[in-house]
Amino acid sequence: MIKLAFIITGLNRGGAEKMLLKILSTIDRTTFEPRVFCLTTHRSLQSDFIAAGIQVYTYQLNKPLSMLSDLWKFLRDCRQFKPHLIQGWMYHGNLLAWLAQLFCTAKLIFGIRACLYDFNFESFRTQCFIRLGGYLSSLTDGIIYVSDVARAQHEAAGYQSALNITIANGFELDRFSPNPQWRQEYREKLALKEQEIAIGFFARFHKLKGFHNLLEAFAYVHKKQPNTKLVLAGDQVVDQNSELMATIKHHHLEDSVILLGELPHPEHCLNALDLFVSPSLQEGFPNVVGEAMACGIPCVVTDVGDSALAVGDTGLIVPPNDCNALADALLSAIKEPRTLRQWGEQARLRIKTEFSLATIVKKYEAAYTTLLEKNG
Repeated sequence: MIKLAFIITGLNRGGAEKMLLKILSTIDRTTFEPRVFCLTTHRSLQSDFIAAGIQVYTYQLNKPLSMLSDLWKFLRDCRQFKPHLIQGWMYHGNLLAWLAQLFCTAKLIFGIRACLYDFNFESFRTQCFIRLGGYLSSLTDGIIYVSDVARAQHEAAGYQSALNITIANGFELDRFSPNPQWRQEYREKLALKEQEIAIGFFARFHKLKGFHNLLEAFAYVHKKQPNTKLVLAGDQVVDQNSELMATIKHHHLEDSVILLGELPHPEHCLNALDLFVSPSLQEGFPNVVGEAMACGIPCVVTDVGDSALAVGDTGLIVPPNDCNALADALLSAIKEPRTLRQWGEQARLRIKTEFSLATIVKKYEAAYTTLLEKNG
């Protein structure tokens, strides 16, 4: 049995955290024994990991009074587990994985889950963690990147290792699939009329996600096509968010934008959409784009990370931070409903062929096995 220790800062409902859950829920348990070491109190997904039969160790390194004692507990627990391989999951997890590896005889992998376009997008502390990770990367046995763009950018920033691998995100084709019943039920729930075109975007509210650009672009689209509605969901995407509401009011979109907050079952709402849009300024390999495509919803995405690779020729790609190009692409996409349906069918097929969860998990299993065999 190959013991795998995954080190992650928190287990909130973000894309990287959800992908870890999907991978570990699917990985071959007759060969691999995965355990998760969660470093902070941010862990709303913890019960989902436990329900999947994955043991989770929790700490409070974000609490000053317990930081040192919990750091010791973390190192002790990791050593007692005796993993064959330790993988960091995102920047902070990578550094703690390196520290844990000093107390074990395990192999070490860094996991890079984001692209690196501009350090200024990150907090000063995260910038320090990124740079330190680059310095320590030469001490790893391998690095797994979520996208080719992320790999190229981090290598240019000094990340290096003996083994560099790109493994994209994978998607659950049974869960995320076209479902006419969900579509009807959720459109009724959102009070969407049959002739109205629903454009959706799901993400946490953050400047990197491009909410302000999207709202500016949609304001133009809505003037040209008044039968459009914009459906937004994600952490802090609620009417209590004063910054978001100010932008909506500035563009006079109060009656045309629907805010849903976090969605426990995004696959239901995705089916209610006619088009999905990702206006992000920075991405790795966007989970929600793949999920929309798996549901048969075509996408308009900015050319960041491997978004263009995910979409291929099943949707439209525009430059990031270009509201005019985004608006034109949205108008072009919704011009012909028949084309939207065709793109949706092609999008579903592309995810099934290239990015199914089963295919991606096999790549992780092969990477872990190869690394352990290669390094003895």
